[in-house]
Amino acid sequence: MNSIESSPVILIGFGRSGTSIISDIVLNHPSLGVISNYNAIFPSTPSVGLLRYFFENRFYKLTGQKKQLNKTSMFNKYIFKNAEAYAYLNNVTGVNFGKLFLNDIILDDKEVERMQKEFNRLIKYQGKSRLGFKTTGPSRLAYLHQLFPKACFINIVRDPLPNINSLLNVHFYQDRKHDLWWEGNDVYSQDEKRFVKENKNKPHLIAALQYYKVHEYHRKEIEQCSIQDQVLSVRYENFISAPKEEIERIYDFTGLTMNQGTIDFLKKNQIVNRNKNSFSAFDRSQHDIIKDIALRGIQL
Repeated sequence: MNSIESSPVILIGFGRSGTSIISDIVLNHPSLGVISNYNAIFPSTPSVGLLRYFFENRFYKLTGQKKQLNKTSMFNKYIFKNAEAYAYLNNVTGVNFGKLFLNDIILDDKEVERMQKEFNRLIKYQGKSRLGFKTTGPSRLAYLHQLFPKACFINIVRDPLPNINSLLNVHFYQDRKHDLWWEGNDVYSQDEKRFVKENKNKPHLIAALQYYKVHEYHRKEIEQCSIQDQVLSVRYENFISAPKEEIERIYDFTGLTMNQGTIDFLKKNQIVNRNKNSFSAFDRSQHDIIKDIALRGIQL
């Protein structure tokens, strides 16, 4: 049977919502083949997945992780691990996957078959039976549902104020914060585009609008594709409070089972809220308008 038919596990969420921390744990499951840090370096060479055997075999397993979670060794960057490898996704799909909503793309059968073969090659070289990966920004559910009709989507949601504050302070967003970063045909109205143009010196408002649009299109595409039962929402705050219970809930939803590697990972790593001072980052008047835009959009 085609491995892609066995319910890929796809983690989605707005940037800086906690997807990296949660995907480090979920995608470390022994059944899952992942888009890896090596696919980011060699996007057109799926056989690079054979490197996984060097780090994970019957004698030992070396587990890599993102720096956001806890301190890591210098060797960590070389360990085979899941990655948000847009170079690989761009190569397979032929579109700018990381920047686009992909809201209006209709794939034909040949395109779907070609891409499914590429993803199957990815997990085959890793010796795994199911695909797992994470992507941030727009959910791209309508597009991904065409590729993976039986996928399990894990949607990570974080409260808007700390989420937006974290996004505004991360290094990769600094050259993007004065304009719209994620794009799509007819995603933003003329009023919204004008709002962005008039508020280029207020990146917190632009980020709030993008937070709203990403979540709005997530809801729209769930309804459009009728995949309510294939999407599980996980609140970052709940994960911080009860990480083991939330991971078990994700595993139950995806048909995976808790394993010793996951248990050891949770014991080894401290799961804490790394954005405790987010509410002091904005003054009270900013709190209200940021939250209002993030939850309801601009009101004209």
